[in-house]
Formats: sequence, C-alpha cells, structure tokens
Amino acid sequence: MYSAIARAKTDLEKVIFVGFADLWEVFPSGKKVGARIPLSRNWWWLWDVVERLIRVASVARITRLLQLNSTGTALERTPGLTPITLFDGGFCQDPSLLDTTAIADLRLNRTESHSPGKTFFVHVRRGDYLSHPSKEYPAAITHSWFTHHIKKLGKRFPEARFLVFSDDVEYCHKHFSTLERVSVVDAPLSESFHAMSHCDGGILSASSLSWWGAYLASTHATGPFIAPRYWIRWPESRWDDPGIEKSDFLEWAVVPQGSSDAHEA
Repeated sequence: MYSAIARAKTDLEKVIFVGFADLWEVFPSGKKVGARIPLSRNWWWLWDVVERLIRVASVARITRLLQLNSTGTALERTPGLTPITLFDGGFCQDPSLLDTTAIADLRLNRTESHSPGKTFFVHVRRGDYLSHPSKEYPAAITHSWFTHHIKKLGKRFPEARFLVFSDDVEYCHKHFSTLERVSVVDAPLSESFHAMSHCDGGILSASSLSWWGAYLASTHATGPFIAPRYWIRWPESRWDDPGIEKSDFLEWAVVPQGSSDAHEA
C-alpha cells in the first residue's frame, strides 16, 4: 500500500484538483486509503517539520515526491524505498492536468438551475490567507471588494443571485447576509466546489479553488468571472506567476491598496 501525504492549510483546497488530475493512477494498483489530519493554525509548525524530514529523506531516495514535471503539464513520482510520498504539486493551475472523461461525466450529471437569471458564486478565502504569502502582504481581500462587485453585477444582471462560499462562514454571514439575492452556503468542500463549477459566473479570491471552479464553469457558461488583478500578489501590484495572467476566461479587477482583510473580523 502506498501512502500519499498532501499539505492543505484550509479545507483541503490545495488538493481539490487531485481528483481531476487522477492522482491515484500514479501509484501501483492496490489498496488506497485517504485520511484528513486537521491542524489548527497554532500547530502548522508541526507540518513544516514533517515536510522537511520527508524532503530530506527523498533526496536519499528513502521517501518519494509526487510533483509536477518540468513542463508543468503532468504529475510524476520520484523513486524511493518506502511507500511514503509527499504530494508537492504547487498550484497546478493547468487545464492539461484535468481528467477530461471525468469532466464530461460531471457535465452529464449537471443539475440545471431553475433561477430565471444568472447564478454567480462568490468565493471568500480567509484562513491562511490572513498571513500568506506574508504577514506584510496578506492575500485575504476585504469584504467591501466582494460587495462592490456583487452590487455591480446585480445592476448588470437584475435577476442574478449570488452564492457565497468560504472557509469562514461566520464572517460571511456577518458581512453578506443582508445583501439582496445573496445566500451564504455552509456545505462540505466537495459540494461547494461542485456547485461553483455549475454557476454562470463568479467573483474569485486568489486561490486554486476559485480558479478551478471558474475554469470548469467557463466550459459551459459565459461568465463573467471576476478575479483580483495580480492574483495572490495583488497587495504588491505584481504578478507572482505570469501564467495566471494568461487565464483568458477571467476578468481582472484591481483591488485597491489597503483592502487587506488580515485584521478584520
């Protein structure tokens, strides 16, 4: 039996795409078991220790790494003596990683909305983004930016409704529940992601979950899909990964400086 270890700081966001990447096909046939080990923010240092140990052991080919190849278009596993494998896939925001057959099946099972207007998802990521990529320039965006675009889309599409998904539902209830035609969704991550991928458009955080939800939705909907310009580096007004900028299904919207949500309740 092979054991895969994947890092995920908020609700397994970083590995949500693994199902589409067909991760388990990388491993030999046999029993495959997945387990989630939740760690509170105070214990994240423990994962850092475990990760470093596995990486050091992988150099000596004791453990294995599952990572993107040099072109960033496929997953590959390094050799190792033990079945312990660290998933190190990076952002993996590349459509070539998708299992197109699985996506086709997903589309066949799509439940059509009975709403007379468009349905937009609003993904508000907080969690580790309150201090990531750095405490000086956290990527969490204030609720006012999302509210601005909800109202803007509401005027453009008068019958539109908005579904808010977040790793901080209490925060979203506080700031979005009073808005017209806005519902805060408290559901398991898999169901939230499924719902996002079926929406007609979206307002994104700078996260992989938002990106994949919008990408999959864009295969059947015209959008718009609004994302923070400069993605995770919006506080610094610079691109961290030029490849993200080429996501032609997204509409980039500037986030005003001083809009960080790092200290907002």
